[in-house]
Amino acid sequence: MNTAIKDQVIKPYIRTRSEVVDKLLHDTCELCGAKEEVHMHHIRKLADLKKKGRKEKPYWMQIMIARKRKTLAVCRKCHEGIHHNRPRSKREEGNRRAG
Repeated sequence: MNTAIKDQVIKPYIRTRSEVVDKLLHDTCELCGAKEEVHMHHIRKLADLKKKGRKEKPYWMQIMIARKRKTLAVCRKCHEGIHHNRPRSKREEGNRRAG
C-alpha cells in the first residue's frame, strides 16, 4: 500500500494589535482629549446602552452606540464621571479639546 503524504506549508499567524490596545497606546481620552491616566471603560452588552427611559443619552454612551463598541478609552476624571453619573456635556468636551 502506497500512501502519499502531502506536506503543506502553514503560513504563520501574524499577530496584530487589537483596537483596544491601540487606543491605550495612543494614550488619549476619547471624551476630552486628555493625555494622562488613560484606561478603558467597559460595559457588558451594547444592548444595555439602548434601554428606553432616558431623555438624552450622555456623550460617552452616544460614542459607544455610534461605534458599536463595548470599550472606551477615557482619562481618570471622565471615568469617574461616568461611574458617578456625572458625565460631561458635549459643550464641555468641545471646550476642553479646544483649550
